[in-house]
Amino acid sequence: MGYAHGQKWTNELIENRIYESMKVLKISRMPTRSEVDKVFNNKSLSNKISKTLGFMGWAEKLALPVKTSDSVKGWAYEEQAIKDIEENLHIKGELTPVKSPYDVSVGYCRIDVKMSNKIYNEANGYFYTFNINDNNCGSDFYLIYCVDNNQIQKIYIVPRIVLKDKKQFSIGVYKSKYDEYLNRWDLIEKFNANYKQWLNDNKISIQ
Repeated sequence: MGYAHGQKWTNELIENRIYESMKVLKISRMPTRSEVDKVFNNKSLSNKISKTLGFMGWAEKLALPVKTSDSVKGWAYEEQAIKDIEENLHIKGELTPVKSPYDVSVGYCRIDVKMSNKIYNEANGYFYTFNINDNNCGSDFYLIYCVDNNQIQKIYIVPRIVLKDKKQFSIGVYKSKYDEYLNRWDLIEKFNANYKQWLNDNKISIQ
């Protein structure tokens, strides 16, 4: 099912296309990004959703339930990452295609987004834990959200090389050896600046 890329998008049109995709999919919930792309055979609508309220925001606006799964949680925090990147770095990040090995691109920088709710066990008390089995995802950084009761408590920006030998790692609620990477948005800025300089020094042009 094709759709013209030259369409002028309005909130009313976005809403209508969401309902249209639901009808095609025969679902009564908010469609996912991959489902929308499949219905319209392009990313025009999903890109516009992401750049406005986001999928979770539109679900709330239209009072639509969302698909309950860990992937949807990840999807929500990928959108949160886009907002946080713009707020902290004053540049726009982009969500990558669903099957991409990483989640967000910011300039030359590739970012994998991870989140964990606070958990507890008798041996370690309260902590956050993250799986990084996809250590070959090709990302440059992990953007890590520590969450408690749906509230973001801490954000870490950790270079992938720091975790290169790990399949899983944990962050303490009160103190962690990874605290040097807490709110280190400047690392992304430095990475982009250094990469751009390397391209210039080697006379490499990226179109």
